[in-house]
Amino acid sequence: MKEKLKNLPSIDSRIPDTDFDLRVFTQSQQIQQRPGESFETLHERLRPYIRNRFAVIEKPTMIKTFSWYTFDASSILGENAVVVSTSTCKHETPLWLFVGIRNPNFQKELPNHNFEYIIYPLNRKISDEEKDHIYDAM
Repeated sequence: MKEKLKNLPSIDSRIPDTDFDLRVFTQSQQIQQRPGESFETLHERLRPYIRNRFAVIEKPTMIKTFSWYTFDASSILGENAVVVSTSTCKHETPLWLFVGIRNPNFQKELPNHNFEYIIYPLNRKISDEEKDHIYDAM
């Protein structure tokens, strides 16, 4: 679904209009920890699943979700890199981890404890090693 949005902050302020991909998520997450399972075991068991849940943004994207969970990935992926999670916990599924570049005011709280994020293309792929590093650091 696409939505045309005008007069929003952009990385290149010379562009007055920006077409955003719109992604909307509702709350449906489930805890994945098994009875008696340690955090470390859960973390490693979910690693292959999480690796496949990273989505690198290829065009400006607006994400609307109940999740407040973001991760500053600048030290791993470069300046202003961010991960926006559609779940409030990396161990609760389903989730997507959107990776892109943020502006200073990329996050806005909406009514009913929902959030809106605007992120821009990272302009590169990320490796499994980088995904693992992000997952471990989140």
